[in-house]
Amino acid sequence: MSSSSTSNSDPIEAQIADERDLKAAELAWDLVIQLAKLREQRGLTQSQLADLVGTSQQAVSRLENPLYDRHSLRVLREIVKALNAFVDVVVVPEEHVDAYLARRYQPVLDDQPPASLAPDADMSLAETRKASLT
Repeated sequence: MSSSSTSNSDPIEAQIADERDLKAAELAWDLVIQLAKLREQRGLTQSQLADLVGTSQQAVSRLENPLYDRHSLRVLREIVKALNAFVDVVVVPEEHVDAYLARRYQPVLDDQPPASLAPDADMSLAETRKASLT
């Protein structure tokens, strides 16, 4: 039985934490799906990709597993580079997470790239990446 000193907001705070955990899980799944799909599009098995990077098949498997939470940014970058792709890591202040996610992912759900991420035909890939960071 809870004591009378327990805050009334505890269930709300727990729900908010659960919702953030769910968002984090959704993003983890998104990354996992992107990596596995790109690897498959490149015609590579996990073992072949591991050989390209100089790591084990198990390391690639872990990276493609949304339940594994001890990913190395170094390994992620190496794998993405071997897939001839680019990884973008963003740090967003907690108070701006919802707005960031809406801006970043809603256009994907609507099947349109965000204006800031849509490549300009006259821009090089490096210029497009630089523009997307500003």
